[in-house]
Amino acid sequence: MPKTESKKQAVLTGVVTAAEWDENGNVVGVILATEDESEYRIANSPQGKKLFNLLQHQIRATGIVGEDKSGKKTLLVSQFQVLQQW
Repeated sequence: MPKTESKKQAVLTGVVTAAEWDENGNVVGVILATEDESEYRIANSPQGKKLFNLLQHQIRATGIVGEDKSGKKTLLVSQFQVLQQW
C-alpha cells in the first residue's frame, strides 16, 4: 500500500468492499465505498486489517484521508463503528 501524502482527518460512512486478492483468492486489500460514490483505499494498518472481516458491512470510519502517488484516495483508519450488514 502506498503511503498517503496529503493528510486530513475525516469521518466517512460507507460499505467495505474487497479490492485486491492474492493468488489463493484471499482478500488482501479493501476499499470504503461512500454514498457519494467515492472510493477510499484502506491503508494496511492494524485497524484497517480488521475491516477484511467486515466485507459488505456499512461502517463509520474515522481516520486520515490522503492520496497515494497515483492520485487515488486513501484512508488510514484510527477507529470504526459497524452500522449494518448488507
